[in-house]
Amino acid sequence: FMQDQRSLQRLAAGSAILAGVLGIVSITLVLIGVRGNLDLMSNQAALITLGSEAAVFFRWGEFLSLFAFYLLFIPVAFYLWTWLKADRPSLVALLTLCGLAGILIGLIGASLRTGVLPAMMSAYPQTGEGERRMIELIFKGFTDLIFQGIAPLEGFFTGVWWLGIGLILRYRRRALGILTAFLGVALLGSSIGSYLQLAMLKSLDQAYFFLPFWVIWLGLVIGRRQEKWMMDRRPAAAG
Repeated sequence: FMQDQRSLQRLAAGSAILAGVLGIVSITLVLIGVRGNLDLMSNQAALITLGSEAAVFFRWGEFLSLFAFYLLFIPVAFYLWTWLKADRPSLVALLTLCGLAGILIGLIGASLRTGVLPAMMSAYPQTGEGERRMIELIFKGFTDLIFQGIAPLEGFFTGVWWLGIGLILRYRRRALGILTAFLGVALLGSSIGSYLQLAMLKSLDQAYFFLPFWVIWLGLVIGRRQEKWMMDRRPAAAG
């Protein structure tokens, strides 16, 4: 049991730090792909006009996001559950399920962003004028599905997870818990803003830019944390 817990702790810490590093690279590649124009991320249908060169950066950025913001979060979610379940077992279990649901939904969206959008961005400049209108309509359908349907649902479940976990975590790691809860509120606000078409709330999704730094901090906290069973194994002081 002790070795299993230690292995999970190491895996979660390493996954979190790696997720943060890959997240920074992912965001950088996507920003290069959209040429630093953040307005394109709020008008996703216009992405198709960027062409094949931008599609390469966009594809690699979104591919890395599969690991940075989703797959590598799975061991982190399980470790947070084992760490915090002693405080509120039923609530932490429910929050963890919300987190895993958010990860699964996010993986679907990221897979579509990786596999579908860059391919259409690359094909668009090579098509005739008559075909472009059809590609634009299909592309807009996919971007609406991803950014107006899947992404807000992901943000809702992930936001609930981070808000709840943050409020519980603040009793153990105050600053980290407060930041986690803040990110949860931002994602929930962005999700509601997307559904209600409220631009001010929707813009809260820019909190994602803080995500890589938050998860690196979380990884360092997990890696340095002394498990209760580790402290119990320490030899008693002489005398």
